[in-house]
Amino acid sequence: MYPITRPSLALAASYGATLEEAFSSALKHDEAPAVADARLDQADEQLSQAWGGFLPSITAEGTYGRREDTGRLLDPEQWSARLAARWQLFQGGAEYAGLRSLRRTREGADASVQAARHALYARVAEAHFAALAAALELETLKSLLDLTQQRVKELSDRARIGRTRESEALAARAQLASVSAQVRAADADLGEARAGWSRVTGLSPEQAPSQPLDKDPIAAAEIPRPFPALAHFMGPARERPDVVAARRQFEAADELWQVALAGNFPKLEATGNWYLARSGSLDNGRWDAVLTLTL
Repeated sequence: MYPITRPSLALAASYGATLEEAFSSALKHDEAPAVADARLDQADEQLSQAWGGFLPSITAEGTYGRREDTGRLLDPEQWSARLAARWQLFQGGAEYAGLRSLRRTREGADASVQAARHALYARVAEAHFAALAAALELETLKSLLDLTQQRVKELSDRARIGRTRESEALAARAQLASVSAQVRAADADLGEARAGWSRVTGLSPEQAPSQPLDKDPIAAAEIPRPFPALAHFMGPARERPDVVAARRQFEAADELWQVALAGNFPKLEATGNWYLARSGSLDNGRWDAVLTLTL
């Protein structure tokens, strides 16, 4: 009597994708975890580069110069080929503060990866159970519609032979119209829920869950009695990945003022050269070294 429109959104015979399958698909399609992973790789590279600053740098250099010939002992042409080493022994503590800052940045990036995954899982779970709830709601209303239709038929037959009042049959028909409208609305809600689930997971709407599975964590958690005080939850809350990431970012920024302060301290640098060949009277000397203190 009241047909259901959009039969393509009727409940699927299969159970549909599980929550874990939906999350695995979302990880491949969502950008936030990928961006967090890229920032973690960047932090790793920056930390590795900072460690390299504690090591000496070695370069191969060649020079050639010519000056006016004055007839003196100095050769007008001068050239050399050498291996030059430079080592920043002390930079006022800036190198250590910078390293600590990059370590905190790397730890924060690692926590941000976990936070991005947690946030995505929450979005997938919300869409997953919204689709599941909409499917179950439609199934319940369809069952109610069948019962109401049977009730209308029974009362209509009884009213026809005078065994019940016509007003009862009319009330049942009004209830049937109301339930039919609810079914149509639930069918539309199911379509929207499945479309939202598809946008989050990257899967087709037809793969959305239609029935709960035993391995899907949909059972309500047992609430402890008596309910713990708020302080009971504050400890674990401090270890949430997003909270840890924010704390590490603050600690990394806090180290940067020591990098700026290090500019007021002395700096010590060692340089050395190993000459492969050079012109003039200095050709007999193979190396030299300089220790420079800057105040």
